[in-house]
Amino acid sequence: MTRNSALRARIDRLPPLPRRAVRALIGPSLDLPDDANADALLWRIAAQLHLFAPVHAVAFAVLGGVLLRQVPMSAACDPQINQLARITVLALYELAAVPLLTLAAAYAVRGRFRDPYTRHAARVSLGLLMAVFAYMFWSAAASYRAQNERLRAFGGEILRCAYDGTPPRQLSSAR
Repeated sequence: MTRNSALRARIDRLPPLPRRAVRALIGPSLDLPDDANADALLWRIAAQLHLFAPVHAVAFAVLGGVLLRQVPMSAACDPQINQLARITVLALYELAAVPLLTLAAAYAVRGRFRDPYTRHAARVSLGLLMAVFAYMFWSAAASYRAQNERLRAFGGEILRCAYDGTPPRQLSSAR
């Protein structure tokens, strides 16, 4: 049984950069026989793409938003304060937890790639994704440090109000 020799020949005629990209995307499918149908090819591709770090990052980001809706908030605070606290916690989750969870998932699935091209593409995508996450974290930390002390304290009071019912001093003194 030949292993997709016609497809391999077509890929080998591509310039170097597109050839590497195509092999990274459909690498495991090159082991299928020449007469394999397109469904088998697509299934093989999907079976490897779910292991990539960007897919995990999107899944963890969505999962965090869904789970955050289940966290109970204090009824003693205004709904706007509770919503602001939810948004703050979601931002902190996206900046800190999603990169760590994505890195852990990439480490857990690193041996499940069937093809060296796909394994290399997964490493490259993980490296680029971690660089983006690091830049986002650095940018958010720089923005936080640039705020004045009162605004940073107000953010902490909003979180405290949403979880234990203590209203922020700025809001309670205005009443």
